[in-house]
This record gives sequence, C-alpha cells and structure tokens, in this order.
Amino acid sequence: MRPRFEKQSREFSSALNKVWKAGGWTVAVDELFYVDNELKLRAPISRILTQGRDPGRISMVCGMQRPSLVTRFALGEASHVISFGMEGRDTKILEQATNKRVAEIAEALPRFHFVHYHVPTRNIWTGKLDMKSGNFIGRSV
Repeated sequence: MRPRFEKQSREFSSALNKVWKAGGWTVAVDELFYVDNELKLRAPISRILTQGRDPGRISMVCGMQRPSLVTRFALGEASHVISFGMEGRDTKILEQATNKRVAEIAEALPRFHFVHYHVPTRNIWTGKLDMKSGNFIGRSV
C-alpha cells in the first residue's frame, strides 16, 4: 500500500532518514525523477548516494527514464550503469558518467537490448534477456 500523494514526500523523507541512521540497507528507487523532483527529496537522495556508500553502510539502486532530469550523483556515484537505448541530451549525460563508447552503444541498441558498464573495471557488456530460457545473452565489447 502506498501513501496518499499528499503524504508521499513526508513518508519517503522519513524512510530515507531512518535508512541513513540505521545503515545496512539497500534502497531501490524505481522512478528517481519523481522522488527527486516531484517529491523534492534531492537532498536525502544525494546524501545517501554520496555519503552512504562506506562498506556495509547503504547501497542504492536508482531507476530512471531520463537521466538529464535527476541528480547527477545517481550516475556519477554508480558502480554499475545499465542503460537501454537513449538519445540526445540523455546520451551526453551517459557519456559524461561512463565513456564515449558506452554512449555510442546506447544510441545504437536494438529494442529490448541493454548495455552494462562496470565502473571499477570499465568493462562493457551488451545483450538482452532471452525470454524462453530466462538467461542473459550477449557479449563483452
């Protein structure tokens, strides 16, 4: 059950503050634009993204449709960046957060394919989910 719209900002802010104080959590934000811009929770989100990553502290998984409209820390502080096809200004932001090759791949991806960039090793992998087997199929590039 989700909180009513009028209470969402207060409820999510309270939850993020409890996570910050407790540590040891993984927080998944399905639509970062909504939480960041509509609920006006950029400060607690950015705090966790930039300060909560100490080993064993807090991990975040952020989903977004338009990276140009959310806090840059969502990509800039990431260990893994997974992107489906994109274009325009969003591709430029992806390039800044990863590298030119990842952005070029994202612009050329067929439907339902994705690119995975592992930031620490700079490995790039592209592929898709095989719906029949449930396995990822693809290759390192």
